[in-house]
Amino acid sequence: MNADAKPVIQPPRPVPHHLEERTRKKLDYFVQEGIMTWTKPGEPISYASPLVITPKGDDDVRITADFRVANKGASRTRIVPGLRVDELSATFGDCKVFSHLDMNNGYHQKKVDEDSKKYLVVTTPCGNLEHETLAQGWITSQDEFDRRINEILAGIPYVKSNRDVCLIGGKDRNEHNRTLDLVLTRLFTGEGIKPSKAKVKALQECGEPSSKEGVRSFLQMVGYMYRFITSFAQIAAPLRQLTKSTSTFHWGPIEQEAFDSLKSSLTEQTTLSYFVPERPIRIYVDSFFPAKENREIEQPNRALTDVETRYGQTELEAAAIKFACADALYKYLVGAPKFEIFTDCKPLVHLFNNPTSRAPLRIERQILAIQGLDYVVKCQERAENIADYGSRHLTRRYDDVPMVKSVNELRTFVSEDNEYLSRMAKDDNDYQFLKEVIQRNLWKKHGKDPRVSRFLGVASDLSVVGEIILCKDKVIPPLSSRRRFVEKAHKIGHSGETRTLKLLQEKIWFPGIAKLCKEAVQNCQSCQVTHDRTYDEPLQSTPLPPGPWHTISVDFKGPFKDGTYALVGYDLYSRYPVVSYCRSTAFSCVKPILDSWFSTFGTVKELKSDRGPPFNGHEFSAYARERGFVHKPVKPRHPRGNGEAEKFMQNVKKMERIAKQEKKKYRCLIEGMLNAYRPHRILLQGKVHSSSRLGEKCDLEYCQRSQKHPNVIITLKLDKMMPCIS
Repeated sequence: MNADAKPVIQPPRPVPHHLEERTRKKLDYFVQEGIMTWTKPGEPISYASPLVITPKGDDDVRITADFRVANKGASRTRIVPGLRVDELSATFGDCKVFSHLDMNNGYHQKKVDEDSKKYLVVTTPCGNLEHETLAQGWITSQDEFDRRINEILAGIPYVKSNRDVCLIGGKDRNEHNRTLDLVLTRLFTGEGIKPSKAKVKALQECGEPSSKEGVRSFLQMVGYMYRFITSFAQIAAPLRQLTKSTSTFHWGPIEQEAFDSLKSSLTEQTTLSYFVPERPIRIYVDSFFPAKENREIEQPNRALTDVETRYGQTELEAAAIKFACADALYKYLVGAPKFEIFTDCKPLVHLFNNPTSRAPLRIERQILAIQGLDYVVKCQERAENIADYGSRHLTRRYDDVPMVKSVNELRTFVSEDNEYLSRMAKDDNDYQFLKEVIQRNLWKKHGKDPRVSRFLGVASDLSVVGEIILCKDKVIPPLSSRRRFVEKAHKIGHSGETRTLKLLQEKIWFPGIAKLCKEAVQNCQSCQVTHDRTYDEPLQSTPLPPGPWHTISVDFKGPFKDGTYALVGYDLYSRYPVVSYCRSTAFSCVKPILDSWFSTFGTVKELKSDRGPPFNGHEFSAYARERGFVHKPVKPRHPRGNGEAEKFMQNVKKMERIAKQEKKKYRCLIEGMLNAYRPHRILLQGKVHSSSRLGEKCDLEYCQRSQKHPNVIITLKLDKMMPCIS
């Protein structure tokens, strides 16, 4: 950057709604492939440029950054112009066979310096990302890319590089193929992946470091090619000791020997094979490859953590499998067909291959870390596994994320301060006492202590990670912070007791968690104030009328296809239905129907309706006073108040649908339904429907079957001379 360049931080641009999902997947891909990395939360930045998102096809986007403002302060050391027509004609004038290599995503192959990353920060709605490779849109990216490609292809005839396209020619096919072979040989070797000769030469010519910083810089430079150095950790161990803050810098014979060994180890030209997804995969943990036909793709290793140095041998072997599959070689194994893992520890074969095995908690965590992969563990004897030595001298150190995954998720779930949980654990004396009992296995000695006795039932499931106690994969928070955790879980959505408890039990467990959830929900002021206390009144049965045709319910059905309506009357005492048809719901059309009913069965005492027309007009009110019956409308928008008529109306609707399906007349089907629905036997209190429907024309006290003639039912105490024998 120029000396007078001013830092500029631009806000992120909004992402179009239809591109949000594709943009998120693309950014996740960049982070996974090491093209970009998220900046640390709270880390200050000097330059930031917004994203530019362009749709590509149906399910992809092209993501670049708008560096126009930041480019104003950048200094260009060299400008590589594009190819001109005369240059192409001069190079390929005699050629007749051509091909081109599309170096798509070529920028992603060129790493940038640590000092340059701060200028290549891009802002997104989700956070800040910095480029690990050349960035599209940066003013000097094209210059650097062209310079590097021209260096690689220098000296090869009939080859020209124009931006991201490599043009290859030849006078005939044979010459073209020879040129193409030279180009591909420069980029890829047929034997496999080898370290760059330029980098090896630079490493071999570097001098001895004179300070801790120099040792650290040398190890970082050698670590860039660590996978080509067998037993890198063992060789570099003396130098790694010098970088610790507790050690003083001293350069002696041991350090000099390690320094020389690292420089000379690359002269052997270790070759690694290319990764071919179609080939079967074998992973050897704690072993080298026993036969020449097995070609290495990676030789990953790392140093043991302080906690891992106290693991048992079986736990260390399980950690080696987890490191190989879940960390170092994960990109080769995800989605791959079933592959083989070779170890010299026989117990792990049963623990990893048997889904129902009850492994120790520490090994169970290693198994869970690779449960998404399709593998089979096999045992290979130590005599054949000659790499036991290499597995115990490791290089890189990977953070053991799965071990503390529950703790980190709980921190995110409970508090913005990641140190809150550890701080509360240190301040809780009872918690520290329980932690000491777990670590030193003092259950028998302190089993009766109230601070310990509550955990005796789960003693075998308890473990300690850092300052935190775990019960299987759930965190046991300190006593002083449990109520805070429960209240915060409840306030996420102000859920009830059951949902709050389920939410907590995904990450937390402690004795009395259900009781504490109940108290938190009951004591939540917001929930108590806003709780809906409106309850439905208990159902009450409708009193039975004193006699038949005393109270009827009426309702309309329709209009039907011919434009008519069905007026349904339903006697609440005898359950006797009556159906009549009219052209309209106006009172002028309904009045003749009611007159017909009342002249046939007698005038009712009460009539119930749903307040619909015509029962809500003054004409019907005057008619009710004239006839001498009481109109009892039900509550508006409460059809259950007229439930008897509504229930019978389902039969009428059913007949209408059947008539439509069978292409019959709906009136015929309704009449048939009425004939089947009206019973000829006693339904209620010994009353016969054929007689009880006559209402005031026949006052029935009781009905009984004749002793001499069982098929004849005699109705006694007739009020008028009407036939009432069924």
